[in-house]
Amino acid sequence: MPRRVNPRDLASMHEERTARWKILVTSDPRRAVRALAVIGLNSETIDGDTLWDTQYVLQQLSPLAADPKSEVWKRLVNAGLFDALCFCVLNAQAAAIVEDETRVNQAQVDAEGKKLPSPWALSLQIICTATVSCGNTATAVETKMIEDLKKNWGQMMQRIWSQPFNSLDPDVKGVVERILVAQTAMRLTVLDPSFLGELSKPSDLTFAVCFRNWMHSIAREDALINAGFLLALLDHRHIPQYWKSYTDVNPLPPMKVLLPRILLGASKTPGPAQRKRTPQQAAEAIVAATVTHLTYPNAGLQEYELELAFLRSLFVHATTEYPALPRAMFKSPDLWAATALVLRRAAEAGTQDAEGTYLDALETFSRCTFAVNKEGNEFADAMIAGWLEGGLFEAFEDTLDFFVKIRGATSVFVVIMSAILQCSPKLSAKTQALLRTHLPRQRLSERLAEEFGHDGKDQTKYQADYAAFTASMQSGTLPDVDNPMWGQAAWETLDSVTELFQATELSPCSRSGCEKQVASGNEVKCVNCNVQYCSKQCFKRDFQEHKGACSDPKRRPPTAREILLRNHAARDGYFRRRFIAQSLIFVVIAIVLYYLLHGIYGLMGSS
Repeated sequence: MPRRVNPRDLASMHEERTARWKILVTSDPRRAVRALAVIGLNSETIDGDTLWDTQYVLQQLSPLAADPKSEVWKRLVNAGLFDALCFCVLNAQAAAIVEDETRVNQAQVDAEGKKLPSPWALSLQIICTATVSCGNTATAVETKMIEDLKKNWGQMMQRIWSQPFNSLDPDVKGVVERILVAQTAMRLTVLDPSFLGELSKPSDLTFAVCFRNWMHSIAREDALINAGFLLALLDHRHIPQYWKSYTDVNPLPPMKVLLPRILLGASKTPGPAQRKRTPQQAAEAIVAATVTHLTYPNAGLQEYELELAFLRSLFVHATTEYPALPRAMFKSPDLWAATALVLRRAAEAGTQDAEGTYLDALETFSRCTFAVNKEGNEFADAMIAGWLEGGLFEAFEDTLDFFVKIRGATSVFVVIMSAILQCSPKLSAKTQALLRTHLPRQRLSERLAEEFGHDGKDQTKYQADYAAFTASMQSGTLPDVDNPMWGQAAWETLDSVTELFQATELSPCSRSGCEKQVASGNEVKCVNCNVQYCSKQCFKRDFQEHKGACSDPKRRPPTAREILLRNHAARDGYFRRRFIAQSLIFVVIAIVLYYLLHGIYGLMGSS
């Protein structure tokens, strides 16, 4: 029978235990270590210490961990402290003590338990504090700490993975607990890069735990620490310099092995049941987490850059190893709206750092353009619709003054516009209609032409820039982002998109139930009111219904082609005539560029 404990007795001994262990932890480190290894309410150490003493020992260790160079800490470590702390991480449990158990139900116990830290959290926090407080070169004592952790690390991750307790809760307490694993792992690889070998073991769950913690992040602290740690694994350009001494000899596992171990963190729903997600459900949850992080009210440039870099790195590898993720991205209007929001926030900041953030957001759009063509038409259609519904064109117009100043922005803009051109045959009638409602973008087109159009004064330089641009493309290399031809290509491709979707006067067949699009000149029209159909068959089928609604001809509004022609005519006529042949070639170049850039971006990886 468990020994019955009187809560009043425990309360009355609180001050005495606190004072006693404050002395004993420093004067008798071996006794303190033994007190951490008690299991069960009926057990006690050779010193007479019980499970009720464990919490008092941990409380006294917390401030001591912040000074790992002290003699007290050295004696504790040499007495086996880290083995004991690992034991606590593996075995600690929460307990509810009540005076009258007949008056308390399980729901009340669970509610009280939600207010407490996870049972393993305090021990892990002491470990984390000690590793963070060390220098960057391990001493003999710190080496012993690391060796003790190596023996237990895998089992600790197993426990945290299978029993997250309150660490996934959306509160401040959860934020602290979600930081612990990633921060400890990062610091251990600083002190001893060979600790990467422990993390790389097939059975280790560190990466899955960190990814799950990132998905449940609610603040910049837990989002940044977990994403930053995992990004170093996904993108070689983010590998810390201090890893190189180990990874040069012991490469990290290949991505086909590493990525599934990371994404395992998305495989289960939160909560007591922890239901298993399908790959598509997991991918949608990953995208939803990204959207949440990008739309934090207090998110800043650093958070935006890291979140987008992390997402792009996942995307690059997932196109071959986990296609459910790209598909979820293509079909997420919320993701594109959040990315367009980053464009606006970066422009509002207006700093040099914000220029990099703006480019990060632009490249999130452009990186998808090649991969989407490997999928079915529905994905290209959903992606373009998501761009439009997310406010991409509006974001461009609202950030124009900032956009035109950013080095390299026009080249990414060309890729985005070229993607729309390339995807055009795959778009549904609904998305084509949506595009027409977003075009023409007169302000955007005119500003790009004004900013980047050639004034005809320095023909020699223009021809040299043009020759360098085309030579790069013909040789299969990316033209210099500073080449002014990118600017001209930007407004030419925008106008090409407009002309493709509006100037050809594509419009839906008027018969209810027919979704075919009708190009100007190919339609069958009612001679009275000019309502058009895709074919004589549709006109005949609709005749009786249309006859009752037929109206007199009305003056129609100007078409997009007429608006474009009017805008073009307003520009310098001499310039248009002189350079029209060279300008038109950019429509073709942009489409060719689309195919070129997917290979270059694939080699570059994510950034």
